[in-house]
Amino acid sequence: MGGEDKRATRRRRRKRRPHVVMLVDNTINGDSRVQKQARSMSDLGWRVTLVGIAPKTGPIRVKIKGVQTIHLPLMLAAGTPAHLDRRSVVRSPLAYPSRREAIMRQGLAEAAVVSAGEAIDLDKLTDQDRGARRLASRARMAVARTRRGVVRHRHDRTERLRDRRASASGRVDRLVTRWWLATRGDRAWEKLDPQLWDWELAYGPTIDALEPDIIHANDQRMLAIGARAAMRARVAGRRTKLVWDAHEWVAGREHGSSVNERRRTAQVLLEREYAARADAVVTVSDRLAQMLYDEFELPERPSVVCNAPLMRGLVAPRHDVREVAGLPGDVPLLVYSGGISPARSVDTIVRALPELPGVHFVVVVLNPKHAKVQELCDLAVELGVGDRMHVAPYVPVNQIVPYLAGADVGVHSLLHGPNNEIALATKFYEYAQAKLPIVVTDVKVMAETTRRLGIGEVYSAGDPSDLARAVRAVLADTGRYRKAFDDDGLMRSWTWEAQAEVLDGVYRRVLDAKPPRIGET
Repeated sequence: MGGEDKRATRRRRRKRRPHVVMLVDNTINGDSRVQKQARSMSDLGWRVTLVGIAPKTGPIRVKIKGVQTIHLPLMLAAGTPAHLDRRSVVRSPLAYPSRREAIMRQGLAEAAVVSAGEAIDLDKLTDQDRGARRLASRARMAVARTRRGVVRHRHDRTERLRDRRASASGRVDRLVTRWWLATRGDRAWEKLDPQLWDWELAYGPTIDALEPDIIHANDQRMLAIGARAAMRARVAGRRTKLVWDAHEWVAGREHGSSVNERRRTAQVLLEREYAARADAVVTVSDRLAQMLYDEFELPERPSVVCNAPLMRGLVAPRHDVREVAGLPGDVPLLVYSGGISPARSVDTIVRALPELPGVHFVVVVLNPKHAKVQELCDLAVELGVGDRMHVAPYVPVNQIVPYLAGADVGVHSLLHGPNNEIALATKFYEYAQAKLPIVVTDVKVMAETTRRLGIGEVYSAGDPSDLARAVRAVLADTGRYRKAFDDDGLMRSWTWEAQAEVLDGVYRRVLDAKPPRIGET
């Protein structure tokens, strides 16, 4: 058989495999769950295409063996936040019509003061600073300074108005939200967050061209996009199925710079509208599965696919976290791996170090040069423990467990919050597979699991002194806390391989099932 015939045969075989298109609303970089999904489903014989957004800056680093990855540019058109710059006399009559004008006016006002000062200085140097000329120059300066004060005040009002609009926390915002809810019902998401349409415009044509057998939609944005794509496919005569993967409880999301009250409400409504269109639902914990089942009156309870680490085909990293930190084996080392945000309270670990003499801490992050990481390092220096604070980069998902195993204790400093109470975090499983005793805050599910299995200690969230107490207890007898990791059944259940079997079963089941009718619950 010639080379061309072999290639044609491979193409035919690849085309015959059921095609799974996985959708994710991030750049795929650093999203270990979707990377594991794609790799494991490809290994189990599915043809997998993983679709995410293109990073705004920097190269695309994601390469998964056997998986096609597509990165789409996201153009903000329908959802351009023009309301942040529009004038609102009702909200703030003294604010400028736009932020751009506020900045321009402030610059001109500052320049006017400098110009008036220059004229006075020139008069002094040329001995003309007297009489009517002196009065005129001083009056000009007084006017310039007064104007500058007024402009600064209006600039500040403009910025405060913009902040209120960005957070959707003002009285007018709340009234607008209530109006759209009353007049549009669940479909109010179109008005509350039109940016959701930008995701559809970016993803829709690509999904249609891929002609998937299964669309695996991660989280609520992709649920809506996947539901519409599945509907278009069925109209065209294809039996495309939709699997919705709910990573969190959207109604319990904390507000932040990207998730304000209006946007959160829109995403809750979006989820409510499209949940019933999924052929199957998977999620990250038993508790969240029950919550979704009850809230959306699903025909069956969602399957649980935990965020456990991939254990088959592990590759030893070039250096583990201890070696990255440059520490010998006898130095006690704490590790935190993951994102840094106020809800993660990683600064609590740094603040505990003064009460832990000789103990070092390494934080593993996607971008070691990020400003938030630098803030942690600055805090460590301020507390006199800068030499015991270290930063290490992420590694590929098949290296995470041996990478973390170089530490002595895994710490998760999560604060209380609706989503934080209902599941075991990815890093919890990763610490366990690395055989690291765990020190975790008293968030419900993780604290209960830690105490029940005896694999670590629990401390009061946000309390550095209590964290130091828990760390000292674990370091005093790490062997005792590691005993539970000898349970082969437990450790097998906490692997991605076990979770992949569940997901594979979901895929096989939905391919044989009839699609739900639109509007059916």
